[in-house]
Amino acid sequence: METLYRKYRPKDFEEVVGQVPIKRLFQRSIEAGALSHAYIFTGPKGTGKTTFARIISKRVNCLAPLGSNPCNRCDQCLAIANGNHLDVIEMDAASNRGIDDFRAIREKIAYQPVQGRKKVYIIDEVHMLTNEAFNAILKTLEEPPPHVLFILATTNPEKIPETVLSRCQLIPFHNLSEAEIVAYLEKISRLEGSELKTDAAETIASFARGGLRDALVLLEQSLRFAEPGQPITEMDVTKVIGGITRQEMEGWIETLLRNDSLEIVRFVEGCAQKGVIWDTFLNQMMTALVARIQTTGKTQPYLQLGAAIAGLSKKMNRMEEKTAYLTLRFLEIGAGFSPVSGIGTETAKEPAYERVLQSPLASELEGLIRKIGESDMAVAVALRLSKVNMKDSSIEIDYTGCASVTSWVLRKKKEWVAAFLKEKGYEARWIEPSLKDPKTLTPEMKTYYQKLKKLFPNEEIRIIESE
Repeated sequence: METLYRKYRPKDFEEVVGQVPIKRLFQRSIEAGALSHAYIFTGPKGTGKTTFARIISKRVNCLAPLGSNPCNRCDQCLAIANGNHLDVIEMDAASNRGIDDFRAIREKIAYQPVQGRKKVYIIDEVHMLTNEAFNAILKTLEEPPPHVLFILATTNPEKIPETVLSRCQLIPFHNLSEAEIVAYLEKISRLEGSELKTDAAETIASFARGGLRDALVLLEQSLRFAEPGQPITEMDVTKVIGGITRQEMEGWIETLLRNDSLEIVRFVEGCAQKGVIWDTFLNQMMTALVARIQTTGKTQPYLQLGAAIAGLSKKMNRMEEKTAYLTLRFLEIGAGFSPVSGIGTETAKEPAYERVLQSPLASELEGLIRKIGESDMAVAVALRLSKVNMKDSSIEIDYTGCASVTSWVLRKKKEWVAAFLKEKGYEARWIEPSLKDPKTLTPEMKTYYQKLKKLFPNEEIRIIESE
């Protein structure tokens, strides 16, 4: 089955979405017979660089052109569209980057075209070429035969030597606007016999970040995911990309700004259980913060929050426990804002601890948890999400049945909590999820256990008995 971005790849300049100045430039250059001998197309991925190169290739070889456009019906146009034209050579510089590849080009360009009027060399990701390869084609780019046209494409023009840039016309491609992408996605959806809700199209456009190819890939995935005969909704799209809805994101930002520590833990754990991809989540969050600055005209507190989450993705990807790491970081970030509810605070109607504790805490125990919160907020939140009871000079902490983040925090901080309580004159007694002996596992579970031991040889593998 043909993918959407191939199926609907523009066949002429009229079908191209956006890039109006570039379309006008080439239409007028073609009509005036004033095409250059070499171009470098620069710009982000999915913005039309290869598409333009193929349209130009068809037009310069077309047997019955329609003004500045190719006819798309003659043998030349059909051969180029099918990728089997002998004189239109597409190369990927990432895999054909050596000097030998370009010495061969230098030798072949002297020969006249075999099938069409012009030989067109389309070299993608040209910045990947070696210095020797660049040197091999310098003279060719400066004085090519009249029957040769070079179109080089790159996402990183700064990596191309100045000597090469000076011999070509530089054509900068730009990201498409969200409005352009939304309109195009709605059009393609209708052609595919499906309805795309506006908020779903806007979510795809936002995630594609100006790249039409990425937008079409996401649309295709959403079409496959949605229920047959039903419109594609924002929820369908967020499940495909591994993110959350805009409404959920707005609520999450407010949670951080309120410093609602308990809700922060619940929300992050809920996202993990839904399979949210954290890189996607953080990108959505940055987009939402920028949108708030634009709509409100205020930089704070959104700039402060954006600065706090910048770089989280890179650090998070070095962690094995990504969810736990983000929980702790978000608790730290939330602490930078004025609290309305959470640790040590309460709303007018309902104390925060009464919403999560399974038995009321004595005022002395509450004071201890407040003190713990001053040193380590994550531990205090984890204790509030556990069953904590005071019995004479001991404090019983039961985290059986707690969420994975809560269990992880208490396991990691177990010794610290015990030392803190001992200093205050209390003994910590722990009730932990029961562990299974690896020897009692089923053959299937033993296989998983052995794989985990190989993957994490230096880590303790704990098998928790599910309730």
